[in-house]
Amino acid sequence: MPEARNDGAAPAVVTVEDVNWDDPSKDRFSFRRLLQFMGPGILMSIAYVDPGNLESDLQVGAQAGYVLLWLLLLSTFMGLIVQMQAAKLGVVTGQHLAQHCRQQYPFVPRIALWLMAEIAIIGSDVQEVIGSAIALALLSGGRLPLWAGVLLTAADSFALLFIERLGIRVLEGFFAGMVGVMVVAFGVMYSRAEVPLDQVARGFTVPHLPRKDLPVAVALMGSLIMPHNIYLHSALVQTRRLGSDRPAAKREALTYFGIESALSLVVAVVINLFITAVFAAGFSGADLPDIGLQNAGKYLGATYGELVVYIWALGLLAAGQSSTMTGTYTGQFVMGGYLPLPRPSHVPPRPSKPLPSPPLPSPKLAHLLHTGSEGVALGASGAHTRSGHSPHPGSGAAVRKWGRGRKQQAGPAQPGAQPASEHPAAIRARAGGCTSLGG
Repeated sequence: MPEARNDGAAPAVVTVEDVNWDDPSKDRFSFRRLLQFMGPGILMSIAYVDPGNLESDLQVGAQAGYVLLWLLLLSTFMGLIVQMQAAKLGVVTGQHLAQHCRQQYPFVPRIALWLMAEIAIIGSDVQEVIGSAIALALLSGGRLPLWAGVLLTAADSFALLFIERLGIRVLEGFFAGMVGVMVVAFGVMYSRAEVPLDQVARGFTVPHLPRKDLPVAVALMGSLIMPHNIYLHSALVQTRRLGSDRPAAKREALTYFGIESALSLVVAVVINLFITAVFAAGFSGADLPDIGLQNAGKYLGATYGELVVYIWALGLLAAGQSSTMTGTYTGQFVMGGYLPLPRPSHVPPRPSKPLPSPPLPSPKLAHLLHTGSEGVALGASGAHTRSGHSPHPGSGAAVRKWGRGRKQQAGPAQPGAQPASEHPAAIRARAGGCTSLGG
């Protein structure tokens, strides 16, 4: 599965090898093929477990208990449908959403859409950076101030983006590791909270929305549906370069992208469940309207012990750091798609039409073609003798091979026959006035 640079939607691509699409066995599910498409869904799912989502989860758990778990599942399922439309756009057209908006809309609506997308990204990044700063403060025992944590998080996010230089698969592995840290950390909290499983099952299966819980329900749905994540997913799917442009290859890509996106969002639902259930078990009915990321550590320490505070901070740091990085990537795709930004100097342009014919050879190159073309008529007999040079060994290999092929096709020369057809390079050389290379 080789990896290459790409100047399109993503910084690097992974080439997926082609298969024989006429073979019916290729329609069966292949775990090996799934692994080749795994990755974009992991980065996409980070937006569903960022610090903003975690704050909504803990507020839902503390104020509504387990009642709104069905809404968590429904919102995530709606998000999967929207994300798959974004993936379909990227796979079928080869361009992401921002590029399409730039091509389809006039100047004023295009700039308005770009500004709205950038504002949404900035709004999400603010809470993500602050969430990471709060986690650093908790891990340092309160010795690191919030402003220093913000600066450190911003610097770390840009520094960690250089992981992409090692390859897109390394970057995807890093984000998978961050998701794994969240699962382990919040899973440990869930196991220590002694959550009643019957209430969790009831919350998922029985839709119920009390009027008093309407504000947190709106906050929960708003935190899960983020429009700028559509831009990200439509670009990330293009990190897989399909081996064929056939519709069957694109259908296969969409199938595997759908499977890996669904699996990634299942993990996101589990993480959100852990947070909601922990705060529901510890604080439901305690009347804590001011609970949030900044004071959640204090409440957790008082209820579950000091160790849980550090576990919470570790998971929060993984969520904040990874979501800040994906927000940076989203901003890159949005700005590059909407605005005519100059191409980086290290990225060669991708030709949109066949390359022009090469220029006519120089006299020196024409001389090498003449002296290396054994048995090929160049329109002037005895050219090698007049030039005073012997054939250069190794030069004109392509012409010699071509000449031998023409001899085999034409057979032995007959008296009075016309000379064999010339090599195209020799024709261009004579057209440029380079036929006489001798004295």
